Amino acid sequence: MTNPRSSRPATIALVLIGVLGGFLVAAAIAVSIEHPHREPAPWFFLGLLGLGLLGWVLRSVGAVGSRKPFRSGQAGPSRTREAMTAVTFAGRSELWTEAHLHYRDDPEAVATCVHLQAVERAMRAAGVALKLHTGQSIVADCAVDPDGLEKAGWLHPPVSHIERYAVERFDDWVPGAWIWCAEHKASIQIVHPDAVTPRTPCFRADGWPSSPIQLADIERRLRGLGARIAAPDRAFPTFGRSDDDGRAHIELDSAFHWVVRERGSEIDRRSTDSLDELLFWSMEAVTFEMASLYEVGRRKPSGDTRRLLFAHQLELLGRLEPFWAARARRRIEHILIENPFMDSGPPTL
Repeated sequence: MTNPRSSRPATIALVLIGVLGGFLVAAAIAVSIEHPHREPAPWFFLGLLGLGLLGWVLRSVGAVGSRKPFRSGQAGPSRTREAMTAVTFAGRSELWTEAHLHYRDDPEAVATCVHLQAVERAMRAAGVALKLHTGQSIVADCAVDPDGLEKAGWLHPPVSHIERYAVERFDDWVPGAWIWCAEHKASIQIVHPDAVTPRTPCFRADGWPSSPIQLADIERRLRGLGARIAAPDRAFPTFGRSDDDGRAHIELDSAFHWVVRERGSEIDRRSTDSLDELLFWSMEAVTFEMASLYEVGRRKPSGDTRRLLFAHQLELLGRLEPFWAARARRRIEHILIENPFMDSGPPTL
């Protein structure tokens, strides 16, 4: 690297040349004013060159003076990123900063507002994995029991439990849920009920359950959906047992299972880690049975009976979840490709 002391005489010389060039330009301008028809003297152009050198020197000196001295062991401008550590959170690999690690490892650390800190501390004491997010917000790798939290006095204004749904979503769409403080704009992001898996912890105000999700929780969700479309009790699956009569039942171990048995034979078995998928399978079957009864009561002497059945099933599913209706429509369209309507109506719904 060039020593600044060794370049000082050259800099002074260039400055003097620039000053001299300024005098020459000034003199040339004075002569041209007195003798406007005379061509500029050659030393006029030498003066411009000297001024150019002076400008270059001043700019260089200013740039050098604005730089911060670099010390040995100090990170340069391109190396100011904070050190990151690879960790696993909620089954995903992430890069965390020192602040994230300190919050995770300090049993007394809190990041939310005064209204949410009781829930935050209870989650940490229960062993819930927590992650520092932004501002006064954190992420908790668990679902919650809203009724239990409300009974414990943790869900009262300005704190509420909110869930986000989307009218249109992709197959890999993940719904969101939060415990939210409207006063401080603080939140604890949690696992949405429809995104729960058999391994998702479930935080309850009355303690840590032995099973993250139970068959009673699934039945409660399905009954709530059925109430929105007045589904009859006979249309629902059974839970943990089979009537062996063709009616579906739900099993729960390391995954969710939707099973149909009849006369000692297993006709259908589907398994998934997604509660949303299990709910779709169940409500698709419930709405199909409801649509079948609806069609029988309105059957016409001519026409394909499936036309009214399919249309009503899609209507019921659309009232529950538009995305489910779109999925069922694709399945029906595939059926109609292989087995078209057998009447004179349009080939599709």
